[in-house]
Amino acid sequence: MAEFVIARYDEPLGWLSELEPAAVTVYNKGDSPCGGGGARFAEVRCPNVGREGEAYLRHILDRYESLPTVTVFAQADITDHLAAWTAFGTRWGGARFRTKGDFLRHLAAQAAAEGISEPTEVFPCDTSDHNWRLDWNRDHLGREGEWFMADSYRGGRRRAFVDWFEAHVAAPPAAGDFSVCSCGIFAVRRDRILARSRAYYEALRSEVGWHPDPAEGHFLERAWWYVFGGGAGAEACAEASAARTTEGD
Repeated sequence: MAEFVIARYDEPLGWLSELEPAAVTVYNKGDSPCGGGGARFAEVRCPNVGREGEAYLRHILDRYESLPTVTVFAQADITDHLAAWTAFGTRWGGARFRTKGDFLRHLAAQAAAEGISEPTEVFPCDTSDHNWRLDWNRDHLGREGEWFMADSYRGGRRRAFVDWFEAHVAAPPAAGDFSVCSCGIFAVRRDRILARSRAYYEALRSEVGWHPDPAEGHFLERAWWYVFGGGAGAEACAEASAARTTEGD
């Protein structure tokens, strides 16, 4: 059974009716009530901090002991961020999705089978495209000395994405590909979430929950696949799980 978790600011939510009869929880960071246009969902009002990642982490922490088999995380307007539900056929064997609901259910099925839905962007670590380099936010867009969102780093500490990733997620891949669940839209199985401790998610939430649009929120958006054990994150999750088992003994 999958639950759908939606991070919303002011987007219309009528399309959520496509997900019925599944459970849907909307984390509303806007000033106005959701007004779902007939769609059924639970609404949680929360402060407008931390981008969508804070909402996802809030849900994980609130539901840590009662997570469903699969949780699908998405922003409230998929098409506002990417045409994923119509354009991802190049990665998925020519598949196209009739509705947004079909696309999100497809992610849920992937997570049920594999642990986490497959990444929607994959790029070589040595790419020449500055947008996708592991240090993309430093010397932003190739402009030496410039930082992406220079004044929005926690504690005023500017650091490259790759350094933040190593400190909070896993050892970054030295070669090969880096994988991203674009725009914070993905699905993950319960065991993958529980491989990390509640304290781990609390620490991640503190990284993003201090500002409406922190640089760290953009870092987290690029890191989810590894947070939940994809690629290089598998070893970090295994170590975290083993440590918790040892502590429990």
